[in-house]
Amino acid sequence: MLSSVKSLFVLERLVSTLRAKCLQTENRRHMYFAFGCFIVLVLALLFWSVASAQLRYSIPEEVKEGTVVGNIAKDLGIDKNILKDRKYRIVSSDVDPLFNVNQNDGMLYVSRIIDREEVYEGKPPKFGNMNILIHVLDINDNAPVFSEKDYTVALNENAPLGTTVMKVNATDLDQGSNGEVMYSLSNSVSQQILNHFNIDSLTGAITVKGVIDYEDKDEYEIEIQASDKGFAPLTTEKSLIIKIIDMNDNAPEIEVTSNSYCDC
Repeated sequence: MLSSVKSLFVLERLVSTLRAKCLQTENRRHMYFAFGCFIVLVLALLFWSVASAQLRYSIPEEVKEGTVVGNIAKDLGIDKNILKDRKYRIVSSDVDPLFNVNQNDGMLYVSRIIDREEVYEGKPPKFGNMNILIHVLDINDNAPVFSEKDYTVALNENAPLGTTVMKVNATDLDQGSNGEVMYSLSNSVSQQILNHFNIDSLTGAITVKGVIDYEDKDEYEIEIQASDKGFAPLTTEKSLIIKIIDMNDNAPEIEVTSNSYCDC
């Protein structure tokens, strides 16, 4: 495939040589006819070369400007000394392109910061003799975000064990394990809360774990955290207010007092 790219430059030299010889011959009419046929063949080969050449590079997102992506001249086997004369360049529809090529050494480099969430796959338009595909690799630069600003819920006292209090949800814009979310109770919660409530690490469902008694406590504030599975996990915390509803679960208590009368 790369040999077809190099053939572009070889064919250009052959065309120039043949044209010079045509001008020197006496039978210019016949030679020009042969030259025209050769040009058709060259154009056909050029078209085939354009369609067949392709390079692939991968870089992480948010790398510094000037970071080298790859050496196009070396990878295509092209003499770097002819790049400037051939006006070798990257063509992009953007006013401020993501990548540029150095015409002195053939290096493809990053010209501005790349955010994978904004541009998942940079794909410069096909031009000349190749198509370059650059896959932007994800880094863990987004923390999980809860779907609600505040969480408040009411719960009857004496709710059965295993009762679902509510289900929280958080999402992460990153890709792969960097975007997978796990739920837990914050390390700062009291032992009393740990004795009364539990949270499912995968679904975010909060359930009753112990006996809920309004007379003991009428409101709980629980700190919940959502963490991604990145190599260096990012964590977000959110408060959940649980208001306990008093139920008629206590019979009236009768207190009898006696009054003694003494007529002495």
